[in-house]
Amino acid sequence: MATVPLEKIVIVVHKSIKDEFIDRLHKLKIIHITELKEALIYTSEELEKIKEAISQISAYQKKGILENFVPPRIPLSLNDFEYLTTQYDFKRTTEELSRIKKEREELRNQLQNLKNVISMLTPFHPLKYRLSELKNFRQVDTIVVQIKSEEIYKKIEDSLTGIPFSFEFVNKIGTRIFGIFFVQKVDSQKFKGKLLELGCETVELPDIDKTPADLIAGYNQDIEQINKRLSELDRREFELAREVLNLKIVYDWLDNKFKKNNVAAVLPETSRTISITGWIKKKDISKIEKLIEEFKFAVYEKIAPGPDEKPPVAIENPWWSTPYEMLIKLYSMPEQREYDPTPFIAVFFPVFFALCLTDAIYGIFLALFSLYLMRRVPGDKSLLWILFVGGIITIFTGSMVGGWAGNLFDLIGIGSVSYTH
Repeated sequence: MATVPLEKIVIVVHKSIKDEFIDRLHKLKIIHITELKEALIYTSEELEKIKEAISQISAYQKKGILENFVPPRIPLSLNDFEYLTTQYDFKRTTEELSRIKKEREELRNQLQNLKNVISMLTPFHPLKYRLSELKNFRQVDTIVVQIKSEEIYKKIEDSLTGIPFSFEFVNKIGTRIFGIFFVQKVDSQKFKGKLLELGCETVELPDIDKTPADLIAGYNQDIEQINKRLSELDRREFELAREVLNLKIVYDWLDNKFKKNNVAAVLPETSRTISITGWIKKKDISKIEKLIEEFKFAVYEKIAPGPDEKPPVAIENPWWSTPYEMLIKLYSMPEQREYDPTPFIAVFFPVFFALCLTDAIYGIFLALFSLYLMRRVPGDKSLLWILFVGGIITIFTGSMVGGWAGNLFDLIGIGSVSYTH
């Protein structure tokens, strides 16, 4: 079948009926708009918030294996749709989810910081001094250290004989020694430099008027409270996860609404009118004329394409071959005056598909599974129809050559079913 002849038209519409006219034109789906003025298409902030909320609570949804790959059809009555698009307070849900997400992130950061501090303080748990007392000496500096091994400690003793110091042992974990050097302030910087050269690590403890043991106990209580609050946030988020289907429906409705508004916003216009330029199938001209007659404050005119303008390509086929148009679009659409190969593909593709499989059991499974998906999956079902037809023909080709799940029938002692000559 040849490609469908197209006509380029321009429609001029008065601004007073712009929104209603574009909405009706959108529902007809008969024009391919080509001329838009340059304008920024804004993304709705509400849409972004709903999208983030859906992503946040989708993990709580129980999904079957199939739903991980194919979005399920959502049953919805007209009354439910009207309620969701007019009365449902989706902003309250999205704002609460946003607050939960923000608070959780802050609490998790606090939790990690507390764990890091506890990890640093734990080796000094036996220390009986309040940490602020280590900073109160007038003539002496305290240097809290972690020494990797006793060998390094001996090197420190041998290498720093020229600088007076004392060392208080605090703890030992494995080979690591934790303690405090006491050295005169005039020698402090030189002493620290020597320690670093010898591979000794200094530790900066917080300047707080508590012992490490008291601090660790207090921080553990803080961690317990944070974990308790995180559990409360998780429970509340789980409750709000019940709203995920409602949010998805509202998102689709708003998304469709804003797309239509954005198209209207970028159409060329004058102070009183807007113009819509695009391509339409010649057989759909009558639909445009009927729409314009209904609105009155609109006119259309056929126009010639530009000298270098390449018109889009439209193809149209009988119902039985329409699904196979997707295979053509996967590769390349025919040129305007070329032949549309879709009918040939619709005849030969399922035959060769079946000859490749040649197993009746596979064909039965493929046909039944495709039918099941057609009932469950929304949107375009072209691929499922192609698989269904291929499965039906595979049943016949498989039975003709004796293909029943490979040689399963022979293995279980049942003679294979096939046509004999």
